[in-house]
Amino acid sequence: MIGNAPDGWKVKELKLISLFINGYAFKSSKFLDEGIPIIRIGNLVNNKVNLNDRICYELDTKLEPYEVLPNDILIAMSGATTGKLAYNTLSDKLYLNQRIGLIRVNTNVLSKYLFNFLIGKKDYLLSLAGGSAQPNLSSTDIKKLKIPIPPLKQQEKIVKVLDISSSLIEKQKELIESYDLFLKSKFIEMFGCPIKNPMGWEMTTFNKLAIIKTTSIKPDNITNELYIALDSIEKETGKLLVSYKSENEDIKSNKYIFTSDMILYGKLRPYLNKVLLPNFSGICSTDILPIEVIKDNSTKEYIAYYLRNNKIVELLSNSVSGANLPRVSPKILKYLKIAKTPIELQNKFASIVERIEIIKDKENKKLNNLEDLHNSLMQKAFKGEIE
Repeated sequence: MIGNAPDGWKVKELKLISLFINGYAFKSSKFLDEGIPIIRIGNLVNNKVNLNDRICYELDTKLEPYEVLPNDILIAMSGATTGKLAYNTLSDKLYLNQRIGLIRVNTNVLSKYLFNFLIGKKDYLLSLAGGSAQPNLSSTDIKKLKIPIPPLKQQEKIVKVLDISSSLIEKQKELIESYDLFLKSKFIEMFGCPIKNPMGWEMTTFNKLAIIKTTSIKPDNITNELYIALDSIEKETGKLLVSYKSENEDIKSNKYIFTSDMILYGKLRPYLNKVLLPNFSGICSTDILPIEVIKDNSTKEYIAYYLRNNKIVELLSNSVSGANLPRVSPKILKYLKIAKTPIELQNKFASIVERIEIIKDKENKKLNNLEDLHNSLMQKAFKGEIE
């Protein structure tokens, strides 16, 4: 994993420079709305600890070994986001949940330096977790990671340079997020709350405006289509993160066919709010529902932002079946109440969405360039090429 270290650098195993703590298995029956927040995997967001969605526990001196301190490094040890990292900058008293590992530096190594190094090794960490459907990281493997350690002054320089590039990336992400928030607020401005219907629109059912198209294709008939998995869609934003070439995938089950005129709605764990407006045709996971609008009654932009609305997300999340893998039934969606708004107004909203998406596309390209620059700086940093 580590080649020859630059002159003046040392290479040590992680266990020799830090303390590693596995999280505690809290009893869900004792969760509270107020108290000491418990850090769960869902609280590891964009390399930081985010407490927007929190559960709490009572203060207990027996749990002191599981307290999370400022500058601690947290890592998801299992599940779909195995290897996800976060750097804790919060001064609040926090508890560490199971399935999360904590790394606390105990020598003359900067925590932020170690964190940046681990960020660059995410793919390697995933390889340690194995390729199963439920990957798991071993604390033993993590403790054996070899860490290149430059002199303290060079660590400080590396952290400073990477902090600057990280800050630029964060600001660019915030800009793009502001466009997403604008469109959601524009939907409310033009059509009102979809639940309360303050504008007094005629109400109808979802199936009068759009049709759920579950046309399936067998694995043997799949050739070179683009394949969209549920993890291809970013939660909340509906951004396409990745598409797969079907000929490169080991597809063993039926998939749904979709076109560029459809909306792709993630029915599994609807609280993740995964709604994609594709500009291409392909196939998708059966945990995604392709939805085709009835042209004279609705636009795909209106339907997409209706489904993305927080009130609708909450309503559908409370209507799911399946405890461990909650899914929205197509029947529930089919008869969902929706406002039958004027098609002219919907077309106006669609034009606004189109213009904003063009701007977002440009800003996402800038983001990609910033991320490429950051990755390049990381490569140089840990080769000793940043003086």
